[in-house]
Amino acid sequence: MTKLAIIPFTVLLETLFLKKQFSQKIKLSLFLLLVGVGIASVTDLQLNLVGTVLSLLAIITTCVGQIIKDKETVSLLGVKNMGQEKESHEVKKSAKDSLV
Repeated sequence: MTKLAIIPFTVLLETLFLKKQFSQKIKLSLFLLLVGVGIASVTDLQLNLVGTVLSLLAIITTCVGQIIKDKETVSLLGVKNMGQEKESHEVKKSAKDSLV
């Protein structure tokens, strides 16, 4: 479940700190993904405080690391809109992985 929450939180952090804009379709699909993660978490009988805290730390560090890596890649290559293409690919990949 932690893996599924990384993309929505990356979008949230990029929106808050980098002022990046995302389409309504992407926001809606990520909202539905989070609802699914929430339902799965609530119905999980092994959910505990330590595991939840560690999952949140994993999500935060992975998101920040991914954002920093993407920014470095863009600055090194001088590529514009790379994040938007990657964002679209990650959303499609996430949707495909969740169906499997």
